[in-house]
Amino acid sequence: MDDTKKKELYDKEKQFLQKVSTDIITSKQETEVFVRKLRDDLRKQADDVEYLIEMLMHRLERQKQLEFSSKSPYFVRCDMEFDDEKGIGTYYFGRFPFSNDAIYSWVAPVASVRFESPGKFFYTLPSGEKRSGRLLRKDQFMIVNNKILFMSTEATDYSRELVYQEYFSERKVGFVLPEIVEQMEKAQDTIIRSHYFGSFLISGAAGSGKTTLALHRVAYLVQSPETERLFQPSNIIVFVQDSSTKKYFSALLPELGIYRVNITTFDEWAMKLLEISNMRFVRRYGGTETEKDSYEHSKNKALQIVSGSTFEKQISKILTKAYESFFSDDHKKLLERQLREKVLDRFDLTILLKLKLLQEKELMETVGKFKKNKNGRYVKKLIKQPANYSLIVIDEAENYLQEQIRLMKVGINPDTNAVIYVGDLVQQTLLYTIKDWGDVHEGFAKDRQVILQKVYRSTRQILEYIKSVGFKIEIPAKLKEGKAVVEKVFPAKQEEINYVKELISKNKNHTVGILAKTAEYIEDYKKKLPVNDKVFVMTINEAQGVEFDKVILVGINKELYRNDKTIGEIAKERKRVNNDLIYVALTRAMSELYVLGTSTIKELLF
Repeated sequence: MDDTKKKELYDKEKQFLQKVSTDIITSKQETEVFVRKLRDDLRKQADDVEYLIEMLMHRLERQKQLEFSSKSPYFVRCDMEFDDEKGIGTYYFGRFPFSNDAIYSWVAPVASVRFESPGKFFYTLPSGEKRSGRLLRKDQFMIVNNKILFMSTEATDYSRELVYQEYFSERKVGFVLPEIVEQMEKAQDTIIRSHYFGSFLISGAAGSGKTTLALHRVAYLVQSPETERLFQPSNIIVFVQDSSTKKYFSALLPELGIYRVNITTFDEWAMKLLEISNMRFVRRYGGTETEKDSYEHSKNKALQIVSGSTFEKQISKILTKAYESFFSDDHKKLLERQLREKVLDRFDLTILLKLKLLQEKELMETVGKFKKNKNGRYVKKLIKQPANYSLIVIDEAENYLQEQIRLMKVGINPDTNAVIYVGDLVQQTLLYTIKDWGDVHEGFAKDRQVILQKVYRSTRQILEYIKSVGFKIEIPAKLKEGKAVVEKVFPAKQEEINYVKELISKNKNHTVGILAKTAEYIEDYKKKLPVNDKVFVMTINEAQGVEFDKVILVGINKELYRNDKTIGEIAKERKRVNNDLIYVALTRAMSELYVLGTSTIKELLF
C-alpha cells in the first residue's frame, strides 16, 4: 500500500473520529440535562424515590462513560459480511457502546471477531447459536484525547500494514493497571466470556495478570446485555487484603465502567456484620515473631473446634470462653492484654462471625432503604436484611483461613453461585491459610479455571535470579532485558540502611518499594529515610498485589527467617510461609531488584 492510500485511510478515520466526538459531546450534554431534571424531581420528593435514585445512578454512570468515550471512543474497526444477512456492515468496538455511530461495547458477543484475521469467522451467541461470516477488513487504533496516535489496517487482499504512528514516550505514575481492554488476547477474551453460573479460579505466578483478568471478568458480567440483570454492581462484593489494595481497586474499577461495587476487607465486613465500632483490627498480635506464631497456633486450634456457643454482645466473654481450653497461662494473659487494648485479629473475627451464624442461621447486614414517613416525605432508614451477593470476588484468596472463605460464601445468591477466586496457593504470606480448594468445597472444571504461567512484568535478569535461588518460575522467550540483581550482605543493619539511603538519593522518576518481613524491622526505614512520593516503605504483606520499578528487599537475616527455637507443626508452617513471603517480595520488582541483609536468600530458603 502506497503512502497516498495510507493518507486517504487516515484522513477518513480522522473525519469519522471528529463526527463521533461531536455526537458524543451532544449526547453527554443531553444526559447532563436529564440528570439535572432527576435531581429536581428528587428535591420535590416525588413518589417513587428509589426508582428516581436508581435512574439517577444509571445516568451518572452513563455520563462518566460518555466522558471517557469523548476522548477514546473506539479501538477497532471491522468490516464484516454475515452469512445470514445481505450487504457489508462496518462495526466499531470500544470500551463503552455508542449506538448512534455503530460503536459496540467490547462485551458484545460480536466483539470477539476483533481477534480474528481477515477471512472466515464464527462466534457463539449466549443462546448457543453460532453466527458466521467473512471479516473483510480490520483496522486497529490507539486514540488518546480524541487524537489517533496509532492506526494499522489489514484486509483479505492485503496483509497488516502500519498506516500512522505518532511517537510518544511511555509514562508510568504510581501503581497502575498495565493491561487494558485494547491489549487483551483472544484466549483471555474467551475466559472472560465464560458462563456466569458457578465459581471461577484465576491462578498463576506473580505478575502474570491475574487481577487484570478478574477485573475484566467483573466488567463483562456487569455490562453484558445477557448478564447485567443478574449482576447489579450494588450486589457485588470484592474482598481485598488491606486499605492500600482497596484504594488500588477503587481507582481501577471505574476505568472499566464499574461503579457502586462494594470493595472491602474481611475485617471491615466482619465488624460491620457484628456491629463492632469500638475496636480496631490488627493482622497479628503479640510481642516477638515467636510469640505471635505460637498465639496464632493456639487460636487456629480453637477455631477448628468452636461451635454451638451462645453468641452475646460482650465480646471479651465470648473469646475468653472460646479460647479457654486451648490457651496456656501465657496466652491467657496475652488475650487479656489484647482485649484491654480493644483490638481483634482475623481469628477473633472469624470465631465471632462463625458463632453468630450458628445462632442466627444467616448473616444479617444493615442497609439503607427509603421509606415514606407520616408527612409523606421519603427518608432513608437503616434496615437489616440477609447478606446477599450476586458475585463475590476474593483477591489474594490464598491468604484467607478456610473458615473465612466459608463465611463469605454464606451470602452468595443461589441464582448465580458466582465466586471469583484470584490467587496462587504458593504465594501464601500468612499462617494457617487455605491449603486446598477442596477445603472450601470447591472443585474447578477445566473451563472454570485458568492458570497463567508466564510472567511478563519483570526483566529476564530478575526472573533468572528468582529461579536460581530455588523457586519454580517460567521465563518467557521474549522478555525485556534489565540490570543484574544486586545481592549484598552487611555485618549490621545500620550499614544496610546507609546503602539504601544512597540508592534512594540517586532515584529520580521510578517507583521504589522498600520491603521487609515485619513492621518492626521496617520502622527504622520509615524514620530515617526522607519523605518521597516515589518511595514506598512497607511490609511484604502490604506490598502483595502491587508492583514497583525497583524493589529493595531488606532484613534478609536468620533472626527473622530461621527461628531455631520453634519446633513441630508451628515450625513447618512458618518455614512454608517464609518461603512464600520471599517469593512475593522478589516478584514485586519490574526493572531492578536489590536483596540486602546479613545472610543470602539461599541460606534461608527451603
